[in-house]
Amino acid sequence: MKKSIIVVILLVLLSCNYNDHNIITKTKIGVFKLNDILTNSYDDKDFYIKVDSNNKINTIIVYSNKFKTKDGFGVGSNFEDIKNLKDDDSEEGLSLSKGDVVIGSVGDAVVYDNILFIDNNKDKIVDLVMVANN
Repeated sequence: MKKSIIVVILLVLLSCNYNDHNIITKTKIGVFKLNDILTNSYDDKDFYIKVDSNNKINTIIVYSNKFKTKDGFGVGSNFEDIKNLKDDDSEEGLSLSKGDVVIGSVGDAVVYDNILFIDNNKDKIVDLVMVANN
């Protein structure tokens, strides 16, 4: 009986630790946190991380559906579900520009809990999630 309880406790602790490493908040994605010095290597199929001249992280973009917010939102989530949680219509079209000239579209984006969710091909599915310093 005691062994069963210990095994269950260990499994719960391990699953909590796993989830913490796969969480998206307004200041971190996974183990990468804004303003920390980038010391870990990362899989560029899952992430794009931008650093400043001091190697401090100032932008994190995730492409992988392994990472979710506490509400379960991330890459692969329904864009409309996130948009509908907002009180205002904060969906924006994102575009690329050179100076004052718009040279292309990146898609649609919505900010929820200071996290940017991007649908870059306008299929109403989140393709990228980004946190950044303001």
